Amino acid sequence: MRLFEDDPRDLHKLQAAYEAERAQLYAQIGRLTTQLAWLKKRWASTRTRSERVAMLDWSSAELTVKAQAELLGLNRTSLY
Repeated sequence: MRLFEDDPRDLHKLQAAYEAERAQLYAQIGRLTTQLAWLKKRWASTRTRSERVAMLDWSSAELTVKAQAELLGLNRTSLY
């Protein structure tokens, strides 16, 4: 009995599970990125610039102004 040695079969199972989860997460990231790009394009085309600027939350702790501007299709430097 070897107390401090890992069973190679267990290690391979863990590695396979990790790789499967990683692949699933990357696929989800790809889908979400595509959906976000589609939504930004469709949504931004239906709003005026002044409406999009009015939606900015300058005191947001969750999203920076830079991230908000990008999501709203605004040039950040023109906001200041």
